[in-house]
Amino acid sequence: MEPRVFLSGTWSSVPLGGGGYMTGLASNTDGSAIYARTDVGGAFRWAPTGDTAGNGTWVSLSDDLVPYSSASLTEELGVEAIATDPNNLNRVYMGARNSIWGSDDKGNNWYQMRSGLTMDPNNGLAKADGSRLAVDPRNSNVVWYGSGHNGLQKGVKDPTTGAWTWSQVTAVPNGTAAAGVTFVACDKNTGGTNTIIYAGVYDSSGTTGGVYVSTDAGTNWSKVGGATLAKPEMGEVASNGTLYVTAAGSFPAKLPRGGTLSLMNTLPTNTAYHGLAVDPGDTTGNTVYVATFNNGIWRSTNGGTSWGKQSSPAKPNTEPDGTLSVTGNMFSTVADLLVNPANRNELWGSDFFGAFRTRDAQDIGTTSGSTWYTLQKGEEETLSFVVKNGPTGPALMAGFGDVGGFRYSNATARPSGTNGNIFGNFQYGNNVTGLDFSEANPNVWARTVVGPSGGGGTGAVSNDGGQSWLRFGEIATTRITNSTTGGWETWDLSTFLSKQ
Repeated sequence: MEPRVFLSGTWSSVPLGGGGYMTGLASNTDGSAIYARTDVGGAFRWAPTGDTAGNGTWVSLSDDLVPYSSASLTEELGVEAIATDPNNLNRVYMGARNSIWGSDDKGNNWYQMRSGLTMDPNNGLAKADGSRLAVDPRNSNVVWYGSGHNGLQKGVKDPTTGAWTWSQVTAVPNGTAAAGVTFVACDKNTGGTNTIIYAGVYDSSGTTGGVYVSTDAGTNWSKVGGATLAKPEMGEVASNGTLYVTAAGSFPAKLPRGGTLSLMNTLPTNTAYHGLAVDPGDTTGNTVYVATFNNGIWRSTNGGTSWGKQSSPAKPNTEPDGTLSVTGNMFSTVADLLVNPANRNELWGSDFFGAFRTRDAQDIGTTSGSTWYTLQKGEEETLSFVVKNGPTGPALMAGFGDVGGFRYSNATARPSGTNGNIFGNFQYGNNVTGLDFSEANPNVWARTVVGPSGGGGTGAVSNDGGQSWLRFGEIATTRITNSTTGGWETWDLSTFLSKQ
């Protein structure tokens, strides 16, 4: 007979917050529901507490979609796309587990609309492209999906039976595998006859890449002329019908309704503009934000003629209530930006470590600049490789992928202390794969460390319960103080060295 272990009691997550790539943001039209997608942690919806400071927590929406028996949890928990229905405040769509899913209650329950696709929610920087999902603003029974492998997909819902029928738009190229059709954006074209639809095609060869447009709701397609954008990554339509685009290796570009692409080369030369947001409250369509992967956020109120810049805020990063965020720096590999439709000055961003937000975006580029806070509570998507605790000392020691490891003095709260009690000597960018303590002396701990790609294995030792660490083969340092008078001096280091 196999041995069995029976566990009782209530289980809850040990909080850390952030620490994984939040690859995209979405909002319904009145800002009452803001969603996020991540590369390995699923989809989330922001739940505000209602206080004036704007505190809240992220609520996981997709964990129950993945069977606990899955052999590839990290891949299946990834979400490739998320988008809302502009005609229904409660409806949201998601691309995950090689399928398209829909929800009519803000993500509490999901139904499958399309299966058999190939998705790469954790594949390189293409995972931050988008949004790949879009709903026709004139017809909620039509949903578009830009696939990294399966081309541009059109879904049509039978209003009587509720069944979805899907087909590929062959007039739009598939693009380079994994990146493929990077975004779909719809212009309601109020006053016109049909919805105008845009699709970005990423082609590393430069042959077929660019922005494709349909002016008849998706029946016919053509490639947009003007500036060359072989590798578009993100696209959003402003309230006046202007499409703004970011692309790899290029300045961002803009496309007036019915016009051609032109580069917004008034920005500093940079090949990594990626994050993008338009202000839905600006009826002129001229307020736009762009971000580089690692060098700041820019704001323009005149359609890209001039810009103001916000550099990365200095640490420490905190939540609005002052709680320290212990993982990462804001503006680190910025994936997406979002203007809250309920507040034109509230700008959200997502990056490698989670979400961040300012409520004075109008001050970007001014002398004072805007004030930013992280919003990482409830966003638990780190990859935990090892956890351990001893008979005495810290409540928990935990090793993670990408963000190293942390010492918990209280397992029900975020790590606190100097630098958030992160393990010293090997921090971000490394994986802590092993932890153990000495049975003879529980204050002595050792851990193993490998690089993010598995190379460079080494480790470290702590003699004080994980508060400080020495790399393998390293001895501690001590400070010696000179005498206030001149002459030769001697120091006895024998006691110190004997402890090493």
